[in-house]
Amino acid sequence: PIAFQRGSGSFNRHRKGSNSGAPGSPRSMAARRRRSTIEHNVHIETFKLRDEQKEKMDDPDFIRKLRNDFTNFGSFTYDAMNRTVGIVLIAQKMRKTAFIFLEKRLGSIETNRPDDEKSNGPIKINGGAGPMLKQGDQRRFLLTDMQLEVLSSTQFMQQIVQDFTHFGTLNVHEDELVLESYKRSRTIAACQKLERRLGALWTVEEIAQCMSDLGCSEDDIESRAEQLKFLNG
Repeated sequence: PIAFQRGSGSFNRHRKGSNSGAPGSPRSMAARRRRSTIEHNVHIETFKLRDEQKEKMDDPDFIRKLRNDFTNFGSFTYDAMNRTVGIVLIAQKMRKTAFIFLEKRLGSIETNRPDDEKSNGPIKINGGAGPMLKQGDQRRFLLTDMQLEVLSSTQFMQQIVQDFTHFGTLNVHEDELVLESYKRSRTIAACQKLERRLGALWTVEEIAQCMSDLGCSEDDIESRAEQLKFLNG
């Protein structure tokens, strides 16, 4: 599980059970090219409802019409008990227009992201790529070819969003799964739920450490292509 420190021993056990495609196969290379930019990837996000928004969502006629009208963007789930909505967008690039659509019907939506972040651009992570979430947490995991293929499915993402109450956003950026938790206290639980559906998730740092433990060269350890080969091997 993500909550614990892992090394090359547990990585080797993970690889023995892996059934992912060969890293250099035409299918896997094509899959990575298709997902080279985040704006074309499936995107899920959850947010809390205010009292007046919950009252609207509890109206069967309102939610039926909203669900039908939202199909151009994707789909959503409504959790009345936890007062949350989870949206599954066909593509990340639809995020801005989807939220405009929802806010016209529900009023202003609080996503716990900086005010200027309700945009279509990729989720920005540490290292000069953009602002962090307020009181939140962000994790990135390198994906196997099989995990990439699974995560390209809107149906699979609809299943995932039902696992979460209010954790933040989840999408794929190039070769990585990007998880944003609105609350750090929920990050580990979110990662554990993802691993139950996707299998072991490994950060770049964990992969690099395993490669080092197994005697790989420094050049290979720093190469994204070699990291992916090692992960899929």
